Amino acid sequence: MSRTFIGKRGCCSICAFIFISMIFAVYLTYFRHPPADELIRMNNHRFSMDSSHNVKSDSSNARQSPELDTEKDTNVDLPEVVDKERAKWENFLREKNYVSIGEVFDSCDAKSRKLVGQTIMLKDEKHGGVKTRTFLNFTTESDVTDGEFFIDVKYNDNDLFDNHWELCGLTYYNDDGEEEVLADCPYPKGFHSYTKDRKIPDYLPKGKFETNIWITDQNKDAVLCGRSIFVL
Repeated sequence: MSRTFIGKRGCCSICAFIFISMIFAVYLTYFRHPPADELIRMNNHRFSMDSSHNVKSDSSNARQSPELDTEKDTNVDLPEVVDKERAKWENFLREKNYVSIGEVFDSCDAKSRKLVGQTIMLKDEKHGGVKTRTFLNFTTESDVTDGEFFIDVKYNDNDLFDNHWELCGLTYYNDDGEEEVLADCPYPKGFHSYTKDRKIPDYLPKGKFETNIWITDQNKDAVLCGRSIFVL
C-alpha cells in the first residue's frame, strides 16, 4: 500500500486554505450585502414610528423595547395639524420616489409630537453601497444654551450600543473624514432647515438595525426625537 507524505509545508498550505475558506464563508454569510438597488427595495416599506416593528427580524432570541411596546399598544388620537404634517411629508416622499427608513419629531410625546423630518435610504454614488439622507424642518421656541445628545442602537432587536454626550460643541466626522460641529451653542430660536447625508458602513453585518436618537435642551425637554429602522 502506497502512502502519500504531505510534509510540514503541505500541512501549512492545507491549514491556510481551510482558514481562508472559513473567512470567505463568514464574509458571504454575514457581511456580503446585496447591490444597492436591492437593499433599497428590501427597505421599501411605509415607515412609521407608531409601529414598533416596521421590518421583521429573523433573530430567534429577538426582544422588543419596553418603551416601544408601550407606544405600540397605545391608541393615540393625533391632532389634525399632526395629520396634515404627515400628509405633507408623505407627499414629498411620493413625489421624489424616496424610500423612508426613519422619522423625526419635535417631541418624544406620542400624544402631541409633530413630524418635522424624514430619513431616507438611497444609493451612494460617490462611495458605493447605500447611505441615509435626513431632511429636517423644525422650530425652536427659545435659544438652546445647553443639552444632551442620546443614541440607542439595536441589532436584530438586541441592544448593541447606547451613549450620550453634551450637545454643545459636539463634533463628528463626515463621510470624507472631515470633522464637523453638530451644534453650536447658543442654538438660536426660530425656524431651522437642513439636509444631512451619512454613509451606511459597508462593514456592518447583515440584519436589522434600529437607531433611536433624542436631543434635550437645558431644561431636559426633548427638542428632537427620531427613530430609524433598516435591514442589510
